Amino acid sequence: MDRPDPFYVVRDEIVRSLGQAKVEFEAWKHEVVSRSSNVKPVENALRETIRNIDWDIEDLQETVQIVEKNPSKFRISVEELRLRRRFLQEVKSIVKNVKDQLCHPNELLNGNYRNIDFSVATANKASPGAINNIGTKNPPSLSSTVRTGAGGGEAEGGGGFTENLKWRSEHPGTNAPGLLAEQVALLREQDEHLDQLGSSISRLKQMSHRIGGELGDQVALLDEFSEEMTHTESRLDNAMRRAARLLHIDSSRAQWFVIGILLLTLLIILILFVIL
Repeated sequence: MDRPDPFYVVRDEIVRSLGQAKVEFEAWKHEVVSRSSNVKPVENALRETIRNIDWDIEDLQETVQIVEKNPSKFRISVEELRLRRRFLQEVKSIVKNVKDQLCHPNELLNGNYRNIDFSVATANKASPGAINNIGTKNPPSLSSTVRTGAGGGEAEGGGGFTENLKWRSEHPGTNAPGLLAEQVALLREQDEHLDQLGSSISRLKQMSHRIGGELGDQVALLDEFSEEMTHTESRLDNAMRRAARLLHIDSSRAQWFVIGILLLTLLIILILFVIL
């Protein structure tokens, strides 16, 4: 069972969203000009639709960038790539113009607004219902647009892309052509790289624990050495104090000895003086 190229799936969602955005934009302009109290819910619905288109554009941009790196591998011609880039550029321009208009609603009251063309150039393999949605004579009603603005847009935006990716991951043995198979292969390769990275991180964690243990042992040895140094320093201080005390005692004895000799000498001199 062949699965469609995810680019066309998401692109069709964008085309349908542009049709919805066109209806909401015209309704929003009418509400602003008529100064209606219902302008806020219409504006919120339009902003939600534009936000969903932005998300879909990001998905398509990633797929186009992947294909641009190796177009021959995906069997996509240069002309097809050019059409895809042109489609993205046109949608981005429409989204930017709508956002600018939403930021300056007073221009509508002054009559200084510009018409926005919601039509885009599509490549091959588009679904007719999606392409004709913008120019259909019976577009979706505004009431249904407002009711689904907050939830429906997000449910539709990118849903086909997610379902395709999920289907491929559940059927890894199916040989379907297109970009989706390559994306699944890239995801598997990324999973392998993540597993290898996880193993490397685990080894680094073990090494860090081992280094931490060795550092703890070194710290313990340094603490013991510091205690021994403190004890040795205390013993040296005690020895210095004892030596100073002994020197002081010896000095006192020498002084008394000298005094005794001097007194004895004086006594001998006096005796000799008396005799003579």
